[in-house]
Amino acid sequence: MFHHSPSHSPLNRNSTKMSDPLRSWTRLRCLLLLVAISGCYKTPANSGGDPETGSVDPAAAAGPGGKKKIIPIHRDVRPLEGNWVMVVTGPDKDGRLHDKYVWILRISKDADGKYRGEMLDTTHDKLDPAIESIEVAGKSVRLVIKNKIATIDYQGEFDSRAVRGTLVGGPQEMYLARLLSTEETKLEGYVDSALPPASDLFMNAINSMQKKPQPRVILQLARDNPTSPMSVDAVLGLFSLQTRADFDDETLRAIADQYIELSKIWGERMHLQAEMTTAQHLVTTVRLPAETLKHLDAAEKLLGDRLEAAKPRLQMIRDQAQLQMSLAKSRSKSDEERAAAYAELQSELKKQPFNAEILLALAEYCAATKQRLAAIEYYSAIMAVPMLEALLLSRRAGQPAGDPTPNDILTKLWTEEYGNPDDLDSHLTKLHHERLATLQSEIREQGTPVVPADAGDHTVLVEFFTGGQAPPAIATEVAIDALRQTYPASRVVALRYHQHIPGPDGLVNQDSEDRFSFYNLDRIPVLVADGAVLNPEQARYLGYMPGSGTAYSLLRTVVDERLKKSTPIRIELAGKIDNGELAIQAGVTGATEEELPSLRLRLVLAEETVESPMPNGIRRHAMVVREMPAGARGIAPRKGELKFSFSMPAGDLQQHVNDYLTRYEGGTRIQFPAALKPAIRGPLHLIGWVQNDKEDTAHPEIGRAVLQTAIVPVTGNLPVAEPPAKPDQKPGAEPTKKPESATPPAPSLPE
Repeated sequence: MFHHSPSHSPLNRNSTKMSDPLRSWTRLRCLLLLVAISGCYKTPANSGGDPETGSVDPAAAAGPGGKKKIIPIHRDVRPLEGNWVMVVTGPDKDGRLHDKYVWILRISKDADGKYRGEMLDTTHDKLDPAIESIEVAGKSVRLVIKNKIATIDYQGEFDSRAVRGTLVGGPQEMYLARLLSTEETKLEGYVDSALPPASDLFMNAINSMQKKPQPRVILQLARDNPTSPMSVDAVLGLFSLQTRADFDDETLRAIADQYIELSKIWGERMHLQAEMTTAQHLVTTVRLPAETLKHLDAAEKLLGDRLEAAKPRLQMIRDQAQLQMSLAKSRSKSDEERAAAYAELQSELKKQPFNAEILLALAEYCAATKQRLAAIEYYSAIMAVPMLEALLLSRRAGQPAGDPTPNDILTKLWTEEYGNPDDLDSHLTKLHHERLATLQSEIREQGTPVVPADAGDHTVLVEFFTGGQAPPAIATEVAIDALRQTYPASRVVALRYHQHIPGPDGLVNQDSEDRFSFYNLDRIPVLVADGAVLNPEQARYLGYMPGSGTAYSLLRTVVDERLKKSTPIRIELAGKIDNGELAIQAGVTGATEEELPSLRLRLVLAEETVESPMPNGIRRHAMVVREMPAGARGIAPRKGELKFSFSMPAGDLQQHVNDYLTRYEGGTRIQFPAALKPAIRGPLHLIGWVQNDKEDTAHPEIGRAVLQTAIVPVTGNLPVAEPPAKPDQKPGAEPTKKPESATPPAPSLPE
């Protein structure tokens, strides 16, 4: 929820990295809880230092100029009026929690009894902070502080010795922070960073948990040191450890309850965050759904007038918790509870049609109650939708082998009902296409209005690098086909280049690999729009079926903007098969003399539809690149013209693929099943585009810009295709060699 970039810290642009101790740092630290911490820091042999200020970090104090004193503070009961040092807790560059002593400020009352605040020393903060306002209501204290780049809001609770709360400098950052009473007016001479109270005790306890997780030790330390920021952080860390140690329900409740109690010490904002974090963790790890609902109820009360904005996230967590309760009920020994769960899950399936757990629970109930046709329907959905069975099987990891898979059960039920399992695959293929078509229709309906045809005359080229063994490509596979249904090919051309990533793929050819290398890619799936690579880590188009809507929205945003462009460049294409001969012609007009030297004409022969049931569950593949005439390097201008013509026996198109796959199978000792290396059957399309191979260094996001694209069908019929030869067989007659491009790399244009 909270993420912090140190270069934009509202506290100090030059400060040590400080990120939200509730998520960014703790998540990293807890994932490495049993390994990394023990190796990165040797703890000092003391009893935890001062209960409020902690202890000096030995590493920071060592060496010349090292400061060895923490600013002195009052430990007795004090009034709110006086001098206070602001201590903000966050990680250093090595991931260790540190207390940053950032300001000394004074709180006083004026003649009218109103509180006033002023900064006394901001030596450790280069952004010139100043107190804009202060509000005191009972024990609640609020400071609004402005600096050069941001407004910082501090809210805390005064317990007569300190003010403990949270400091917020933006919508995505929150820090534990406390005000400690002091007589000092200057930070000079004192450390600007120290270890939080009880750091060594917590670190030693964490190190000892490498051999055996003992959450009760951490919980007891937190009870003994409730005001240390380490307590909040360490108890929260137990949540992440729970996913590996599998704590029992009693222990998990104790962790959640203590985390909530510790959070209350740091004010309402921290309490709210803890309730939300606890609910999120419980629902993510599928534990204690009733407890999840309890924490959501508490969060709703704390949100107050902010509830409306948070409702979507709260409802998503609530729905998931209620689903977990229904799934648990479906495994009950009570017939009544199982029947009630069946009704609840049927209703939930309408909202989550691709949820494997719901489908499995419904299928098992129907099978157990002799509703064979209904059971076949639910099991078929598991098998027809990409990766659902694989997801269910992955959750059996560590369990004894031998239980029948959903496919085993479906085959048995189908045979019992229809007597012959031979038609099952065609049934699943039909259902697969229906389910994907329904999803594509739904995400299209939710999309924005299409760009009018007269908005521009630029045809957009979308290149999709994918693989039949890549589950993360599923969302984009669905989204690409929805995009093709949104815009005609005269406006958007979407091509698929298959790759042997993460495993062998029978739709790969040499040209698809060369095109992959052209963009210097190293992973799939990857989308490229008009020559600009869309970073999947930033663009978020990876995922399974539920992510298809997000991927489609991204594509529409990228494509719609490009559809509004106009260009003088025109591409004339012609492709035909006549008397077994494939003839191709292409010509480009409209390019200026200045840009022509860096332009390349590239051509693709793409198959409109390929039926092949890939391991990732995708069975139909549209616009698969089968060959790039003249190769991936493209055609360079000659004598001031961009044009190309070529002919070859049409059967050689298949032979080029066969030769490549035969070499691949021989070199890898892998034999593709026939269904995974389908022959080229057509229809074919000829696609051509003009691309500037000189990257725009001033605008790297443009990439190697595709200036215009065109597409035409290849007329005529392909000859009957022959399957690729086996690795130990010699290929047939030598095919006509496709023309190797003599095109050199594009020259740099003169500045």
